[in-house]
Amino acid sequence: MDTHEPGMAALLTEMRGAYEPRVIEVQGDSVRHDAPARYLLTPGAHGTVQAKNVSDDLEALALHPRRIRRKARAETLTAFVAMVKHHREKHSALFLSSGDAPELLAVIDYHAPNGGTPAFCDHTVSYPFPLAPEWHAWSELNKAAMSQEAFAQHLTDNAIDIIDPLPGLEAAKEDDVPEDVLRLWQYRQAIGGRLATRAQMMQFAEGIEIRAHARVKGKVSLQSGRAGMAWEEDHLDSSGAPLEIPSLFLLSLPVFENGPRYAIAAHLRYRVRDGKVTWFYDMHRADLARRDALEGAGAFAEAETELPLFYGNHR
Repeated sequence: MDTHEPGMAALLTEMRGAYEPRVIEVQGDSVRHDAPARYLLTPGAHGTVQAKNVSDDLEALALHPRRIRRKARAETLTAFVAMVKHHREKHSALFLSSGDAPELLAVIDYHAPNGGTPAFCDHTVSYPFPLAPEWHAWSELNKAAMSQEAFAQHLTDNAIDIIDPLPGLEAAKEDDVPEDVLRLWQYRQAIGGRLATRAQMMQFAEGIEIRAHARVKGKVSLQSGRAGMAWEEDHLDSSGAPLEIPSLFLLSLPVFENGPRYAIAAHLRYRVRDGKVTWFYDMHRADLARRDALEGAGAFAEAETELPLFYGNHR
């Protein structure tokens, strides 16, 4: 294979003298840093010469590719950072998108800044932020109406995610607590009511589970001034003991797999119709916990890889 001067003019010169098939290499533009291109020259009819770019065909036979064209995908944030640090180049960059399918993307061969040399952006590493099972379990049923039996089962199955009220929450000052805890304090102040402990929520779950097939006789006010509910057993025609209903309970949930946990208040609600109760809960500003988790992951990746982070979708 012959190597000649740069530019298409050199290719035309070679074509004029191509009486036998051969491969030549044409150097790219030195300003744009174009890669050399390889052409197969073959004689055509009436003294013409055919030129075909065979760079990709010959690359398959070479010991090394001309450049990396791969889209790697990390399964953990730690793996993402390790892969990016292994491959990063001078102009590599990170992109964090926060839509319905959030993603952290590293473009290894990214463009030079300020109108510098453009790049192909063919070599990337992505992390798709898989949801934590705990987050999925609670967010999937957020604001969903459930029967007494189903709600009691849900509380029991996921009891480990329910936490006791945070010590000092009532006396917390805005400057002294993390943002997720501050949201709890503000929400608690806004709606009032009682923050239940995990033990109280388990007692509550047991109380509604044993009444799963009973009719509600009515809501009652307990001596403590809190809300309660009384049942009557159809087969015994007798009333059940009043059951105290918590206003709020606290969850500690990771948003994404292997991520930090965030404190989230859940407002317990119910509806009574024809003697039947449906229960549901409302996770207060769960979207902010998701935002905090994404921003925290982005800041971690930016610090560990020492690459610039842009909020947006590169694709």
